Amino acid sequence: MKENFTALIGKLIPELSGGGYKLEGQQLKPDSLSAVFATEDAKAKIDYDFEKKSFNLYRAAAGGEYKKAGSYLFDPDGGDGKREIESAANDFLDTLRSKPSPVRSLAERGKVKKEDENSAEFFTNRIPSVLTNCKEPLIKHKAHYETVLPNQFCEEVAVPAMRELLDDGRDAKRIERFFELLTNMYINGDLDTRAIIIQTILAGIDNPIQIELAEQKIGAELRKAWQSGRRLYGKEIKPEKVKNVSKFAQYQAKLGDN
Repeated sequence: MKENFTALIGKLIPELSGGGYKLEGQQLKPDSLSAVFATEDAKAKIDYDFEKKSFNLYRAAAGGEYKKAGSYLFDPDGGDGKREIESAANDFLDTLRSKPSPVRSLAERGKVKKEDENSAEFFTNRIPSVLTNCKEPLIKHKAHYETVLPNQFCEEVAVPAMRELLDDGRDAKRIERFFELLTNMYINGDLDTRAIIIQTILAGIDNPIQIELAEQKIGAELRKAWQSGRRLYGKEIKPEKVKNVSKFAQYQAKLGDN
């Protein structure tokens, strides 16, 4: 993994140098990979999470506390290589070139982080790390709406991309990573995230063979919820609306009683 991390940093150095960043230090241990860049008034740290298999970007004002600004799934055992490293570098560069979010209190930062990592928006932003052809559409989506509409994006972009991946069938590692993402986000996600995964993403799989494949790849909790949730298919459930989240919560409660 050390070679992959140094390759990522190698791609960032020339671009960040042009923006005034200097590489202040690196830690390249077998179980700890990180690098710190800094300007006169800002700093950025990049590390690799071995448990979650992701590159992570943190940024802060000079002398301030780091705040997580982005992540990019990267699994060297799953076949990820140069193309994914380049995509991760581009994502982080886009983030560092953007204006930082306003400074919040410690309490607010803790609340936002908790909400973000469980939200449908967080889930939507992670999709291009697996379905890479969703990256440009997501950028255009954000530019058009000036925000992320998770259910709309997943219905219009992510579902067709998923179908293309499954219909092709040749990239078994990417298929496995996609269902792993759904499983993890279903376990950790809020009601909006869970509703989108079951009522939008998985509802887009209508091929019996692909349904059987998906059920083999996803976790037991998501599999049970999906099987139960199929009876709601065809009904108008839009996760962004409170009344529909309530409807989804009711079926989730019934599921838990089974």
